[in-house]
Amino acid sequence: VESRELFFKRIFATEHGCPPHLEEVSNEILKKCGGLPLAILSIASSLANKPDIKEQWEMVKKSIGFALEGTPTLEGMNKILLFSYYDLPTHLKACLLYLSIFPEDQVIESDKLVWRWMSEGLIVGEMGKNLEQAGQIYFNELINRSMIEPVGVRYDGKVLACRVHDMVLDMIISLSAQENFVTILHGHEDKFAGEKIRRLSLRCNRPDVEVTQVTSKKFAQARSISLFGYKEMLDLQGFQALRVLDLGKNVLFKQVKNIGKCYQLKYLDLSDTDIVELPEEIGNVQSLETLDLRNCRRLTLPSTISGLRKLVRLLVDYTAALPEEISGLVALQVLSCASYNSVKFMQALGQLTELRSLAFKCWNPDWYFDAGMYKEVSVASLRELGKHKLQYLDICDDDAIPDALMCSSSESDCPFPHLQKLVLSNHNIQRIPRWIGSLVNLCHLE
Repeated sequence: VESRELFFKRIFATEHGCPPHLEEVSNEILKKCGGLPLAILSIASSLANKPDIKEQWEMVKKSIGFALEGTPTLEGMNKILLFSYYDLPTHLKACLLYLSIFPEDQVIESDKLVWRWMSEGLIVGEMGKNLEQAGQIYFNELINRSMIEPVGVRYDGKVLACRVHDMVLDMIISLSAQENFVTILHGHEDKFAGEKIRRLSLRCNRPDVEVTQVTSKKFAQARSISLFGYKEMLDLQGFQALRVLDLGKNVLFKQVKNIGKCYQLKYLDLSDTDIVELPEEIGNVQSLETLDLRNCRRLTLPSTISGLRKLVRLLVDYTAALPEEISGLVALQVLSCASYNSVKFMQALGQLTELRSLAFKCWNPDWYFDAGMYKEVSVASLRELGKHKLQYLDICDDDAIPDALMCSSSESDCPFPHLQKLVLSNHNIQRIPRWIGSLVNLCHLE
């Protein structure tokens, strides 16, 4: 009974929604799933994307054979999962195989995954959608087909992260190896056969195993390098094909050399590392679109980052020291979580008219000799951003931004007509601004 409920609810949204002409074939398919929830969900998710035509359902039944009928076996379960994989559209196959990069039980942020897919050209633009929106559709499709498990849901229904079931992960690791899609090394080179590596996933979680040195001689043609548990200094001399470099959560990692030679690099993740300074040559990486430096405490960013004219996402820690002049970041859409009390910085911020998401902290500038000018410029810059594309605004404010911004006198004076999310922390708001009623797109107010 529970198997039928799980099966039919996934396909028809209700246990009793199955058309009479599909009852018999449905029961036969259920029997072949052996009562295993993962098998039932995998097959049901495939059928949910097919028309209610008996002949097509019969083809599915024949394709899975006698996989789990009688006594469920690992081989039978793999056959069910393989059917679900081969039933995917081509673009989703590649995106699913990409997940073999990540270790078992890893929680994978949806945004970061989509950005990586984009950087490697795995997303095809859809009519009326940009690549990031199309990537989010891909992500949701993999969830709907039960190939990945959702983790966490945002206020607007967006799934924040995913996890891959152990059996699905085993399958895609095997398929990735067969197709030379991803190469996995476990801290040493005993499995490295010397073939051309496209994507490297290096796991270094055992302290008793000597870590493989990532050198250009071995991995120069890699498009993607993801390091887990890596403690060495990384020299990127010769890695000219690299599009994605992920060193995130390697807490003891401190230095990256020759990053300026990676001319095709689009995605760089140094979040949660011990790095304290980015080299000035980062300004040479003109293809860079995503720079993730979250939770890098007391990090100093060089002035050369203002020359990254294709940078779309800059994610930093509140303690990071950003350069004052950032107006050169003309493509920037996401800035989080900046902090500054410089008039020059706030003036430059107002020129980033592509910004869609802004989170920043205003330190109280009472000690600052030109506090009045700072407040005036801050308000003017935020209003300028609001007139353009700003959709998400998060201000952690020690009353540096005056009430004039939050308490405009009329609804027609709404500074943020496109806003969907507004978060105000540590701000003493005396009354609700009248223009709040004009925020027709607002989904979240905190």
